[in-house]
Amino acid sequence: SHPIFVTGAHDGTNRLFVVQQTGQIKVVVSGKAQATSFLDISGLIKYGGEQGLLGLAFHPQFKTNGRFYVYYNQSGTGNIMVAQYTAAHNSNVASASSAKLMISPIDHTAYTNHNGGMLAFGPDGLLYFGTGDGGGAGNPLHSAQNLGSLLGKILRLNVNVSGAKPVIWAYGVRNPWRWSFDSATGDIWIGEVGQDRYEEIDHVSRAQVVSSTRVNFGWNVWEGRACYPSGTSCSAHGVTMPVAVYAHGSGDSIGCAVAGGYVYRGPVAALRGNYFFGDYCSGRIWRLTARSGNQTAVQVAVAPGSITSFGTDDAGNEYVVLSSGKIYRIGL
Repeated sequence: SHPIFVTGAHDGTNRLFVVQQTGQIKVVVSGKAQATSFLDISGLIKYGGEQGLLGLAFHPQFKTNGRFYVYYNQSGTGNIMVAQYTAAHNSNVASASSAKLMISPIDHTAYTNHNGGMLAFGPDGLLYFGTGDGGGAGNPLHSAQNLGSLLGKILRLNVNVSGAKPVIWAYGVRNPWRWSFDSATGDIWIGEVGQDRYEEIDHVSRAQVVSSTRVNFGWNVWEGRACYPSGTSCSAHGVTMPVAVYAHGSGDSIGCAVAGGYVYRGPVAALRGNYFFGDYCSGRIWRLTARSGNQTAVQVAVAPGSITSFGTDDAGNEYVVLSSGKIYRIGL
């Protein structure tokens, strides 16, 4: 119900964890969803529209330390929260009482949209999470280019150091709804939701990921490869431009919100090295080659519904999550 993300725990159990926007995490064992939720924090979250339980990441040493992390909107306020929980090895029910807040709440009270929600561990072992610009149209909070704000950013946090605070890795993002690290190279691929005209895919190499130099993706001066607002002039100096874009449209060409995916590194050899992503409105799925430089995406499929997310399991299989409640595995 209301699935928003899917992932494996990389602990050798081959379980699949499905995040429900309503506040539960379901665990799938051998293709069967368990009746009891792995975690239920529905009482802690504000659910509706773009808000709710939005992200899940397992610690790289989850098998031994049992730690995992969730990203959600706080009940009542809508503020952004990142919390740590624990689960015993191979248990299908986590400890709800083990909650530990990892950051101070990030104010998200002005608007209900653009909450970000993705979090994942990078090749440097740090936890990355994207916040969105705080909502509204055109970034009225002026947060995305403001380095004094934690909105409109991709942040990173050393969860292994007590009291560590999040630091800005990248800025100039509107709503980096789903993004991922290539499990083979450490590169990051970002699906950045646009405003009126363009959706974009951003790519940054592993070397830039682990660098201390902040990356600027350009919002709200740029939307895709066009100046924002339309008709204005702008400079690309210091801006990391997207490697692929597609336009909004109507009818069969409609696009409205990109869902970033993953570089396939799974068991189907013919699919390896392709980055798959999709669009919420049209259900279209495209691929890019996992390399640097601008590309034109190639459409490969149309999902039977609205795409909310992509995910992978322990074996590298890639999944497409639909708002209808169905989850599909990518294959040939």
